Amino acid sequence: SLKQIAEPPAIWQEQAGLFVEWCHQQLWLHPMALDKLYKRGFTKDSIQRFRLGYCTQDTWKSYSDWGMPSETKADGKPRMLWMPQGLVVPWISNKKALKINIRRLEWHPEDKYGKYIKIPGSMNCPAIYGDPSLPIGIILESEFDALLIQQEASHHLFCLANGGSCQPMDLQTDC
Repeated sequence: SLKQIAEPPAIWQEQAGLFVEWCHQQLWLHPMALDKLYKRGFTKDSIQRFRLGYCTQDTWKSYSDWGMPSETKADGKPRMLWMPQGLVVPWISNKKALKINIRRLEWHPEDKYGKYIKIPGSMNCPAIYGDPSLPIGIILESEFDALLIQQEASHHLFCLANGGSCQPMDLQTDC
């Protein structure tokens, strides 16, 4: 059964927006990260339009600073929001940051954490890129693929990136 997914709290959206903007500015200062996006086929205009960015180092923030209830680990220490070093792929809808994925650049197959890290508090639903009122939509797993299609054909179709092959559909996206 499909669930209604709530937007992240306003504080989370504000912090996410600041983080996305900071990472976007950092991208232009780090040619190695920028080159990775160019090699994927992104143009400068698309990088700016989609606010792609680069988190320069592993960063930890408190859950409460992002408007979420504090959590504790088994050892009693507070759990922290981890923003790993990597390429930052936000989903911004109606000028609100609703989801952030980070493609870790230091990832390797033996790593216990995934290649992509979704920042806790992000909406747990597919990201819609482009104009969903268009008559054609494509469902993809990858945000990068969805953004590249939007770069080339946004006037023809919209894209829905579910961020993983096992991600559930939600009520808003299904409508």
